[in-house]
Amino acid sequence: MKIRPMGECDQPEVCRVLCACYRLLGRIEGLPPEAVEFLLSERGSLESIQRESACQTFLVAEVEQRIVGMVTVNGSQVAKLYVDPPYHGRGIGAALFRAAEAIIRQDGYDHLTLGAAPSAVGFYRAMGASVTGRKPPSRGPLAAHQPFLMRKQLGPM
Repeated sequence: MKIRPMGECDQPEVCRVLCACYRLLGRIEGLPPEAVEFLLSERGSLESIQRESACQTFLVAEVEQRIVGMVTVNGSQVAKLYVDPPYHGRGIGAALFRAAEAIIRQDGYDHLTLGAAPSAVGFYRAMGASVTGRKPPSRGPLAAHQPFLMRKQLGPM
């Protein structure tokens, strides 16, 4: 497995991975169809990735020259971390998390934060993060989805 910065030519594959993950998330979390459609059309779109990549760091995980995961860093926040469902359980998410953690530490932060779906809390706890609360309910298609807020204190480099 190789973790590297996302290139412009990687964006369609990142869209594919995100959309596969959003579909699975919808099933696991019991999200209504309109919430899943919002995730697919708004957050998983090529336009969204292009827009976000202008102000966030995107890394991809590659196995046999295929993109199988991605993580984004925005300041001290792990904004997104997703692994293509057929590749779950192979350490790819942990490697992406550690890569994001290294970027955040290099940028001078002493902690990282993230929002986690209930089904992902166990993974992030295993990576050393703790639950600090819940994200306030939003409006629109994701109003019923209330992620956990998590934080990890970072040690020195």
